[in-house]
Amino acid sequence: LESLLAWTSDKVDIHSILFKSNKDIFSSGHNPNILKEQTQSQIEKMTLKLQKLVQALLHLPQTVVIDIGHGANNIGAELSVGADIRIAHKSCKVSFNHSKLGLVPSSCGMSAFSIIVGQANARNFLLSGKTIPFTHLLNSGFVFELYNNETREEITTSLLSSINEQAPVQRIQTKFGI
Repeated sequence: LESLLAWTSDKVDIHSILFKSNKDIFSSGHNPNILKEQTQSQIEKMTLKLQKLVQALLHLPQTVVIDIGHGANNIGAELSVGADIRIAHKSCKVSFNHSKLGLVPSSCGMSAFSIIVGQANARNFLLSGKTIPFTHLLNSGFVFELYNNETREEITTSLLSSINEQAPVQRIQTKFGI
């Protein structure tokens, strides 16, 4: 992923990048059993890699779209903060349940998170440790558009086409100006 992001960083002729999973959910996050076996050094290395990925997503000239699908947990949810636009299935649920695993959300995306959803929602979503239902995700602005199984491709194609119709320089200036 890091190599792909580095390669696209100067490809202004590419208007958008779509990330999605082949599974129902974008990311189930950390496997608690594997996490228990990792050393402090391994956890720190993984955290730094996540920070770099989110930072890279935020600074790409392309409009980054992440299809969260039915949901994302902890680091998967944190990675999705780096997207410019998030779409999701109408049954989507997201959880920033890092503290239940003994972790702290740590990427630069967390500062962007409060900008995206507002300070009060960010505090509620992060400090409650609860699963956030799609209504809250949509109403807070975290998710731009919802789809069902029948409309997923139509919604995705329409969004990417709309991005592609924008003038590249102005789109990039808008992204970096926000």
